Amino acid sequence: MTKQETLLAEKKKIEELLNAYAGELNFGDAGDDPDPHGEEADEAEEKATYLAVKQILERRLRAIENELRS
Repeated sequence: MTKQETLLAEKKKIEELLNAYAGELNFGDAGDDPDPHGEEADEAEEKATYLAVKQILERRLRAIENELRS
């Protein structure tokens, strides 16, 4: 596999991970939860984790795109 093919495969994998993770986020109705504040805290933590991971993966995507251009 060439360097370009490897980079393209990594780029595709990262994009798929970002899409899958975003699709798994579930900030539903807290009405059925006996402790709705606990669910809100869990959702906030999940969102913070997602945003941190997203930032790292997007940074890697930019690096890959820069390598592909050169």
